[in-house]
This record gives sequence, C-alpha cells and structure tokens, in this order.
Amino acid sequence: RPALVVKIDNHCDAWPQSGLDHADVVYEEVVEGISRFAAVFQSQAPAPVGPIRSARTSDIDIMR
Repeated sequence: RPALVVKIDNHCDAWPQSGLDHADVVYEEVVEGISRFAAVFQSQAPAPVGPIRSARTSDIDIMR
C-alpha cells in the first residue's frame, strides 16, 4: 500500500492525539515554534487520527 503521511498537532491544548500508536514512523518537527508530528502509515490504515494540521513545504523532504 502507498504510504500516507499525516501532520498531527503536539500542543498541550490539542492533547490527546489519536492514531500515533498505529504509525510505522513518527517524525517530530518544530513548526513556527510549536512541536508537530509527521506520522507515516503504510503497514496499516489509521482510524481515527488527529488532531490533523496542514502540511508545509518543509514536509517534502520527510515525504520522500
């Protein structure tokens, strides 16, 4: 199956996150001073996942 990358908020107001425990790989990155996760799902489809954030051009390197 193709990989699916989802950006998930990691701010205390957004806790608890869902779906991270089903990710094959999780990258943590700082975007605009806030920690966010890029969760990569390939071996299994997540349901549900969130809270979802928008992707940035800086995410292209992770998605390769």
